[in-house]
Amino acid sequence: MKKNFWTKMISLALALVCMLSLVACGGGGGSVAGNYSLHSVTAEGETITWKEFAEAAGISADDIAIGLEIREDGTFKLNMDAMDPTLSGEGTWTQDGSTITLNGTGDSLTATHKGSEITIDENGVSLIFKK
Repeated sequence: MKKNFWTKMISLALALVCMLSLVACGGGGGSVAGNYSLHSVTAEGETITWKEFAEAAGISADDIAIGLEIREDGTFKLNMDAMDPTLSGEGTWTQDGSTITLNGTGDSLTATHKGSEITIDENGVSLIFKK
């Protein structure tokens, strides 16, 4: 009886280890597609969250969303109207490893994808978007 109990316990432990290994790997190749909201901005070595920025500007971060929508069909929409409407736009995107290229009308931006974050670096300013 005891031998049977320990055999079952070892089998259960091995099954749990296998399951945890699969979860830790994450299956790889997850899609970058999804909706991302501006989380923070870094400029000249200083980082400020979108909420802190909004508070300093006297606006509600909850009422004004700045977002990036990456669609499965290879298109994107960048909504920056709350900061600078000229930065908003739509276009197509491509991905090469962790690098994402956003191609708009005549312009392109390069971004980096890591986990649930997309970072756009432009002219010394980094915009960090989170899913």
